[in-house]
Amino acid sequence: MGHFNVEDSGALFRETLEQFRKEHPEVNLVEEAIPHDPYRVKMTTLGASGELPDMFVANGSMLINYIPKGFVGTFNEALDQDAKWKDGFLSNSFDEFTTNGKIYGVPTAMFSVHVIYYNKDIFDKVGITSFPKTWDEFTSAVKNHDRDDGWSCQG
Repeated sequence: MGHFNVEDSGALFRETLEQFRKEHPEVNLVEEAIPHDPYRVKMTTLGASGELPDMFVANGSMLINYIPKGFVGTFNEALDQDAKWKDGFLSNSFDEFTTNGKIYGVPTAMFSVHVIYYNKDIFDKVGITSFPKTWDEFTSAVKNHDRDDGWSCQG
């Protein structure tokens, strides 16, 4: 099992692997945690030789090279058989790992905008009484709010 979660995020990863080992003692799972940049180099080398680990962490930019060579399997059947697992992901979580309807990976982490600050007075002045709830509403709300001195919404 290759991955690059060597710092704090690695603790949860190790807990998950330990739980898997308890539930599946018949599987010999060896963890290899390597810092991100050396991990990418190693995985690129292994991918070029066709010697990838049985399980590994990769982003879409890594997988794109492995899919046409048949080096990775799909998760469609496993996700279809476990609706609770599949429903635990955001609907677009699989986009980076999907090609021609086949899902070649599942997310191990999700990153999002942590905080958005806004000036409520400005929103009030243009008639927006509550903060937008979707990205479309947000982009519509901030569109065309450039000031005469050239300043505009920054983000």
